[in-house]
Amino acid sequence: MPHTESRIRGGVGYALGVACVLASAASRAPAQTAAQPAQPNVTHANWELAERFSSAALKPVTYSDGVDPHWLGTSDSLWYNWKDHTGSHFYLVVPATRVKRPLFDQAKLAAALSELSHRAHVASDLPFTSVAFTRDHKAFHFTVDSVRYSWNLSSESLTSIGHMDPDSVLPDEEREA
Repeated sequence: MPHTESRIRGGVGYALGVACVLASAASRAPAQTAAQPAQPNVTHANWELAERFSSAALKPVTYSDGVDPHWLGTSDSLWYNWKDHTGSHFYLVVPATRVKRPLFDQAKLAAALSELSHRAHVASDLPFTSVAFTRDHKAFHFTVDSVRYSWNLSSESLTSIGHMDPDSVLPDEEREA
């Protein structure tokens, strides 16, 4: 046993000696600033990486962060479009009656739009974000692929109004005198 005990003490002594030498060397070394990360050698644009952060690529993961109210005439009622992880939703708010409800049945409008445009459309991802109400508030218009459509709120029916110049702006009948 005495032989084993002296080995342990010798090992501990050796470890302490190494620690002292390292501490002494560290105290004599000049102070170093925080290590700077190595700068990559950039020789060309990384378009593939840039494309990952484009507006189109980020569209599925970006959502509404505020409400843009669209007032109905001179009333205190409004509609707005809200986008979250489940898709885009249009809401009608009538403060006088404390009502907030969907502006229209998006599934019905998507089905009707798919039938008229001969292209598949999904209710949670309608291809428009803004609508323009008629003066009587019984219908609204919107544009998809330069074609104007009218959605009747009471009959829940969609009609095609016709083609529109891509540079023109959809007129807001409600606001025009």
